[in-house]
Amino acid sequence: MKPKILLSLPSDGGKNYIKAFAAYGFEVSGDYLTQNTPSDALVLCGGGDIDPSYYGETPHGSFPADKERDKCEFLLFEKYFNANKPIFGICRGMQLINTAMGGNLFQHMQNADSHKGECDIIHTVSNLAGTPVFSLYGKKMNVNSAHHQCCNVLGKGLQPMQKHADGTVEGFFGKNIIGLQWHPERMTQDFKNNAVTAPDAIFRLFRDMISNTI
Repeated sequence: MKPKILLSLPSDGGKNYIKAFAAYGFEVSGDYLTQNTPSDALVLCGGGDIDPSYYGETPHGSFPADKERDKCEFLLFEKYFNANKPIFGICRGMQLINTAMGGNLFQHMQNADSHKGECDIIHTVSNLAGTPVFSLYGKKMNVNSAHHQCCNVLGKGLQPMQKHADGTVEGFFGKNIIGLQWHPERMTQDFKNNAVTAPDAIFRLFRDMISNTI
């Protein structure tokens, strides 16, 4: 039976997310900020900046927030987290998880040009020993990047699992949680690129997380 996931999608419709997760055997409910569809797990997708008031700051480098999306996705996170259902955060989604767990963000990275360009930037990340990605990929892998913000202090219960050479946390994990600062949905299907590491194992990891909770 296919695991059922809810994709909280960006306002552009998020076709890349839908296509990628469907290709890896998920039954996808993809709708912008849907809150009532019964699903086995939640995927918080990429998008714009989170209102910094959620982590106790005023804007100083953040772009204007979509406050309705913020409100709905924090409620979604709370709903699935309290139900002990797996949550996968991608880019903005990782940052939202971190904020919801009591962490905060760098509103604009000093070296943002190394992480964001007109298209995805390809770079290497180090996988930390003892983490899920280390067991899947070994010490290093090549990923894409398209962000000007990142996690600063990690939230309660979250552990780093990947780092950029400049120290940026590119991935973390926790109980029923995985967060990636990069975009696995843009490393497969129509976007398959030999310059990046195939993300197949990441999707399998998420499937296994769901299987262990249903």
